[in-house]
Order: sequence, then structure tokens, then C-alpha cells
Amino acid sequence: MAPPPAPIPPLLEPTRSGRPRKFPQRYHDYYPSQSIRSIIPMSPAPSPSPIVEDPPADDTSTSDIAPLPPPLNPLAEKYSKHLTNGWFHCETNEFGVSRAYPCIPSYIPDEEADLEEFCDGSGLSKPSPRDDDDSDKATDFLKGLGDVRTLPADSIAPFLSLTTFRLMSWWYSAKGTLSLALLNSLVHDVLLQPGFDTDDLQGFSAEKEMRRMDSHQQDSSSNQDGWREGSVTLTLPCGGLDQGSEDAAMTFEVTGILYRPLLDIIRGAFKHPSAKAFHLVPYRLLHYSTSDPTAAPEELSSEIYNCPTVIEEHRKVQDIPFASTVPESQRHAESVVATIPLYSDSTSLAQFGTASLWPIYLWIGNLSKYVRNKMGSFSAQHVAYLPSLPDKINDAYKTKFGKYPSAAVLTFLKRELVQAIWQELLLTPEFEDAYKNGIMLEFLDGIIRRLFPRLVHYSADYPEKTILASIKSLGRHPCPRCEIPKDLFADMGTLLDKQHREEMARQDSDARQERVETARGMIFEQGYVVNGEAIDKTLGGNLSETPNRNAFSWSDLGTVLNYFTLFTVDLMHEFELGVWKAILIHLIRILQAHGQAVVHTLNTRYRAIPSFGRDTIRKIHKNAPGAVATGSPHSHRPLPGIPEGGLAHGWLPSHRP
Repeated sequence: MAPPPAPIPPLLEPTRSGRPRKFPQRYHDYYPSQSIRSIIPMSPAPSPSPIVEDPPADDTSTSDIAPLPPPLNPLAEKYSKHLTNGWFHCETNEFGVSRAYPCIPSYIPDEEADLEEFCDGSGLSKPSPRDDDDSDKATDFLKGLGDVRTLPADSIAPFLSLTTFRLMSWWYSAKGTLSLALLNSLVHDVLLQPGFDTDDLQGFSAEKEMRRMDSHQQDSSSNQDGWREGSVTLTLPCGGLDQGSEDAAMTFEVTGILYRPLLDIIRGAFKHPSAKAFHLVPYRLLHYSTSDPTAAPEELSSEIYNCPTVIEEHRKVQDIPFASTVPESQRHAESVVATIPLYSDSTSLAQFGTASLWPIYLWIGNLSKYVRNKMGSFSAQHVAYLPSLPDKINDAYKTKFGKYPSAAVLTFLKRELVQAIWQELLLTPEFEDAYKNGIMLEFLDGIIRRLFPRLVHYSADYPEKTILASIKSLGRHPCPRCEIPKDLFADMGTLLDKQHREEMARQDSDARQERVETARGMIFEQGYVVNGEAIDKTLGGNLSETPNRNAFSWSDLGTVLNYFTLFTVDLMHEFELGVWKAILIHLIRILQAHGQAVVHTLNTRYRAIPSFGRDTIRKIHKNAPGAVATGSPHSHRPLPGIPEGGLAHGWLPSHRP
């Protein structure tokens, strides 16, 4: 007779004070994909230098270096069984999932992670901070108070020194206007720094130092990895006026554009302590069936570094020769692909007023999406703030041409402004050279590697994508990725539609660039209007293209990148706040048609939904249908659950003929 199963441990009820309970030590959790720890070497042996007789200076590439140790090396013998058809296969984990690397990886961030990093929910207990932890915690100041039993019985008690007493007295005199975190920052970031000298504070005056800062004009372009201020020049078209050539045409300068060089951001990201979580080598994620061992593995994709495109780019950069400026001692360096997702979204900063902002964000795709999605990770980098066309451009146009610009001209100039910022300020020759030849960079672990930045996708709402793709918004061919006309939109979701997307995909080619140049010549040299039929016919008939030079196409990136493939679906704007919100409003109208009692039931159910995590699901306190219908800032919260909680549970009365 089999022994009875072990009893289920009782659930840990939360305490009344909200203090988290610790799980009994006799129970042990396991690391996700823990079996990889026994397969991948923590510190693999370095690859030996290749034996090559007088190699050409410009023809040495990473693939010329032996990627694996020689067969006599014990490490190679131990891991040789995992090498199959050029792939380094790991053993499967508890879920039948395995990794396949194109080579033995030099570094795996999962090896450095502990259980607290995998399980960091807001409701879980946290370990005590280490003494060497540089994180700023509001309770760190209590460490200086020592043991209460050893406190001196004098006027500065319970503090151990007069310095601590004066510091805490100053903090309490602020009457709550200063936080404990700011007090910690004052002590650790100012007072305890090596360069801090109290003699320099003799005669200190805060008002005097503020006036000194106000009168100091610093060149922002001198800040390394910092913000710079630039300007771009727009060429003004005028219908009916022959300006000779585009170079001789009237111009307008847009100043005060704040931006950061892309390479400075990338260098700083790979030297930041958070770079220890970067995946330097992409890998395939394979699932092996446990029920049918003979079945072919199913390929999974959950991260950017799992995508076949990234793996293919990793293989390509290994064959790129080192630049002649790279020292001979560094030509054995590992080549790494830095994947870069981009995002931009113009937003209004106030409900009343005209304050707005149009930022461009950058992430490092080598970091897991589960880390990038955390607000506390600060993984999003601000690249630039796109300005709107200045209002004075109307007066400048009137001064130059004797008339105000038309709406079509202003639209043309708005597209020109965005493309000029990308071409003149962001896609610099230095970045283009790094895109093609890579840059030598010392990583966080002190190892010099060759880094290749790669733009993987650009997410934005539809109006912005049309500007970036240089096509007309809602034209006859409105898609930024393909040339499917509106007439075939009814086939969406079918196999025929999939075939059309593949066969009619937009391509950046020399012919397209020539059409744009011809159209611009007609505008500036012959005085054609920017939205005339002659311009549309020159641009390829009804392809919905615009006569704007595209920065991604005209830079050197255009030789290795088809920029139309960058633009992905913006889930929030194009689905949640687009199609799905329209469906939700229609469903709510159906409920309202059957009386307010059904609507009140819907609100009751929404209010009963508990919160989950800190930001995943928030408590819904307001009238859910009203919030969606009015388009409030929190109107996207009720979107996920309306069909399941609304019409799928028999709320509506049965139809009566």
C-alpha cells in the first residue's frame, strides 16, 4: 500500500500590520531554467590567437579567429558533446526547453542572477541590503545609531556624535520638506566624498552661488553622454516659383533642438552596472516534446535575442573585417550585436494649455523585456525631443514669398523637420561607421569587444509612422510596410492577405530614391506644388509616397537596412486605444440600450476586481463605461475584461419577438 501523500502546507495569511511573512526554510524554490547552470561554463577558457601568416590588415574578421578551444583542451572535451552542426546545445530544463547558441557564449547573465532577481514582486519579502550596496534606502541612516544599550547619556543622545546630532537637527528643522533619501544623499554623495573640504565653505552664500550659476553659459555639447543643443535647416518650397535649384532655395532654421548622440548612449549603457544583465550572444529557444522524443523541436521566441533575424546578424558581423585603425592586439576580440528598439510618441503635458512633448526613446534589446518593462530599471533612454514647426515660420514664409504657406506646404515642412533631425543630428557619420564596421569598446567586465549597433524596430502611432516612412497618412496605400491598396483590406487575416504582404512589401531601392529626387527637382526648380498630381505621378502613381528624403534611406544605413521593416504595430495606439476601444464602446452601448441596471452591474464587477502587482492591474474606482466613453487618462484600464465580464455571462435579457 502506497504511503499517503504529504499534506498541503497551510496558506500564510497576511498579518494585520501588512508585514510580509517568510516562507519556511524547509521549502526550497528553484531557479528558472536552473539546469543551464550545470551546462554552461561560468568562466570559459579564452579562445587562442589564430595562427595566420601575414594576414592583410583590413581582412581580419572575428570568424577568422578559432571560436572554440582546441580539442586537447579539457573544456572542449567536456562540452564537445553539446556541439552539433555548429550549434552549442544546452541540456533541457524541467519544462523541456533548451538553448542553442551559435558558439560557446563568453558570458551568460542568467548565471549571475540569484533568486531575489528572478522573484522580485512587490508583495514578496526582500533580503537585507548588503553593506556594499550603493542603493539609496530611506532607512540606512538608522545604521549609524548603533546599539541603544551603549548610547551615551548626555545632551546629544540618542546620537553617537555631535556631527550626527547637528545633521539630524538640521533635517528636523526642515519640518518634513526634506526626505530621508535626500538626507542620505547629502551625507554619502557630498559630505563623505574625497574632494569635500569644509574650508571651501568659508563665506558660503547660497544666493551668491545661484547667481553664479545663472550667469554661467555652458556649452551643452561638451557634456559627454549628455544633452546637446542643435539646429537644422529646412528648404522652403513655393508653388509657382522657380528657385533655380534646391541648394539656391530659401531656407528656414529651426534652433533649440535637444538631443543625445546615439553612440554616446550605447557606450554609456554597456558600461553601466545594469549591463551585467545584457545577453551578448543570441540563442535559439527550442522546446522538445516529452511525450514524443522523436518529434522535431518547436522553436520559441520570447525576446529580441531569440529572433532569427538577430541570430543571422550575429553570424554576419563575425565575417566583417576589422578596421585598419584597430590595433593588432585587439583583432581577436569578440563581435557583439547591440540591438536597439526605438519608440516615439508625441503627448500633451497639460489638460489646459498648449504644452506638449515629442520624445524619442531608445532601449538596449540585449536586456530582457521583463527587466525593460520595470519602471525602476530606468532602461529607457531619452534620445531627442522633436519640436513642432515654430509659429514664426508663417511670418518668415510671408516675408520671403509674399504669401502665407498652405496646409500642404506646412505638412511637407513638418515631415522635412523630422527627417532632418534624424539625418543631421542622430544618424551621424560616426554612428554610420559603427553600424558598418563596429566600435571597439571595453565592457563592464573589463574585456574589449567589437560592438555593432543594429536598429531592430521603431514603434510609434500611425501618424508618426507615416512621417518616418515618408508616406501619406491614410492614402490609397496607407500601410508603412507594404503596398496593399485599401481595396484589398477586406482580405485582412486570410491566407491571400499574407501572400499579398509578402509579395507587395515595400522596398527601399535606388529607383525609389531617384523618384524622390526627380520630384524634389520639379518642386524647387520648376515650381510644382508639393501635393500636385504631377508629383504623385512622378513618385510612382498611387504608392502614397511623399517627396521627402528619408534619413534612414539616404544615410549609409540604407545600404544594409530596408527601413520599411523597422515599423511595427503599436499595440496601445493601434489596438487597445484603436480597434479594441471602438469595440468596447459599442458593447457598452448595447448594455445601455437594455437599461441602467445592467450598466450598474458592470460597474460593480469592475470595482470588485482586485489589484495585481504595483502597476499591472490597478483598482478601478470610477464609472468604467463613463471613463472609456469620455477618453479619460485612465480609460485604458477597463479594456481587458469587458467581454468576459460583460456579454459572455448572460447579462442581457433573452430576445423577445
